[in-house]
Order: sequence, then structure tokens, then C-alpha cells
Amino acid sequence: MPDKSFGAALNYFTGSKQHNVRLREIAVKAKLKLNEYGLYRGEKMIAGATEEEIYKKLGLDYVEPMLREDRGEIEAAQKHKLPELVRLEDIKGDLHMHTTASDGSCELEELVEAAKSKGYQYICITDHSPFVGIANGLSPARLTKQIEKIRKYSEWQKDITVLVGSEVDILADGSLDYDDKWLSQLDFVVGSIHSRMAGDRNTITMRVLKAMDNPNLHCIGHPTGRLIGEREPMDIDIQAVIKHAAETQTAMEINANPYRLDLKDVHCKMAIEAGVKLIINTDTHKRHQLDYMPFGVATAARGWATKADILNAWSLTKVNKWLACKK
Repeated sequence: MPDKSFGAALNYFTGSKQHNVRLREIAVKAKLKLNEYGLYRGEKMIAGATEEEIYKKLGLDYVEPMLREDRGEIEAAQKHKLPELVRLEDIKGDLHMHTTASDGSCELEELVEAAKSKGYQYICITDHSPFVGIANGLSPARLTKQIEKIRKYSEWQKDITVLVGSEVDILADGSLDYDDKWLSQLDFVVGSIHSRMAGDRNTITMRVLKAMDNPNLHCIGHPTGRLIGEREPMDIDIQAVIKHAAETQTAMEINANPYRLDLKDVHCKMAIEAGVKLIINTDTHKRHQLDYMPFGVATAARGWATKADILNAWSLTKVNKWLACKK
């Protein structure tokens, strides 16, 4: 395409189709013509070199590519009410990662140094609870030693705070895999389903709802359990889960692993509209997986998330206040 048409072509060929149809409708109403070559009034091109100038000529604020799905972004652009989307540089920490204490391949020290290199202010170590034997989950005795180790290690860290947590299994009856005695000692608790995922809709949903009633649970991890290309999401009433998350002040995870991206974008938007806070985590088991964060941020942005919606875009002081309110 010629340079003068690049913006129009980029917009046209990258879509989405539904968004582009809406733009062309607006153009027609203004007695203009929009195609892959540019925006025209009669035979005269009035915009086309950049996407920004096309939106401006159509009377719209610039719509970020992540929002172009015809899910209300056109109306928001007309009213100057588009959100300022969360960015990778907004992320201040990662609250879901695993060490060699369970099924991770990194020692605590290696993960901390890797997180420092990303400029994180805090991280949380969330090794597995004992139910998942294949993941070498921590018994209560091992958990006690883990808590002591991380607390001591964090004390002399100058540039980062290391929180103590756990990814705790949500059992078949909705209870958690540690007693409250142990859960109450942790800074942050992620509750996840790793077994009996093929249950009926009501059973799976009630299982998660009951787990959220525990005041020691802060977040539901990879809430639908999907693995893209490998496993379909659980049959779960995500609307009911989001509603109860709002009622119990439980956060929902956006798992940034590219095989998960769970919550997905449309569920992120539902959660935000319900007043539920989101957390973008990498669920790191190997050092390179810390680099998954951009996938989670993009998913959050597609769901209209701002910094205010993402817990780990907050300062540690603000995160700790939120954690205290949950309990």
C-alpha cells in the first residue's frame, strides 16, 4: 500500500470486521466513504496515512486496537469516555509463582532476582498445597518451614518485598486444601481447581462459590480451567462466580500463560463491570515464564481494564490494605 493509505489499510485488514463495519456506517452517515485506501469526501482523500486521523475525521477519539470488537467502544469514543487501558509498565508485581519447593524449576533466590530485573516492587511465592501429589504440594509442616524461610529472606531484601502465599486446591466439596490455621498465616491465597473438572455446571459453580466464602481466600486462579488447544473450560456459571466474587471481595486471576489466558477478555469486562478486582499473574514454574506478563496485560486491556482494576498495578501498601479488607 502507498504511505498515504497505510493507516486506512492497517485498520481495514486488522479488523475486527464488526468494528470496521461500524466505522463505515459512520462514514456513510457523514456522506463520506471509507475503505482500505483511505477516507474520502467525493473523490478527495481526506485521511488515510494514519489510523488516528481517520478516527478524528469521523468525530471519534482514537480507539486502541485491543478494543476494536464493537462492544461499546464506538459509543465511548463518541462520548470521550474510552478507558485508559492498563499497560505493561503499570505492573508492579506478580502474585502467583512456584519454586522447587513444589513443582517449579527455580529456587526462591533465582525467582527474586528475575523479578528484580523486571523492576517489580513485590512478588508472592505460591507453591502448591498437598492435594496435588504430582505437583509435590507442601504439607502443613513443609508450609511452616516455607513461611519461615521466605519471611527471613524477605527481611534483608532492599529492592523488593517477597510475600508468602499458596496456590491452594479447591476440593470437591468447595473446602480449601489447608485448614484456616495455616491459611491465616499466609499473605495471599490463590484458590484453584485442578481435579474433578468434568462435573456438571451446578456442581462446579457451587464448589467455587463455597470456596469464596472463606475469608482467607483472596483470588480464584485460572477460573475456567481451560488450556487452549488441549482442554475446554469447565462447565461453570461464570456470571454467578463473578457476582459472588463481588459480594465476597474476591479477586479473579487473569492467568497470563498463553495456553490459559484465563479469565478471557469478555469475562474480564464482565468482572470489571461488576466491581471485581483482577490480578494478572504469570503462574511461573520456569524462569522464562515471567516473560508471559504481556499476554495477560493484553488480555486485560481487551477487557477494558485500567490500572485501577488490576491489583498488581497498585502499590504494595494499597495491595496490603485490600488484603486486610478481605479478611
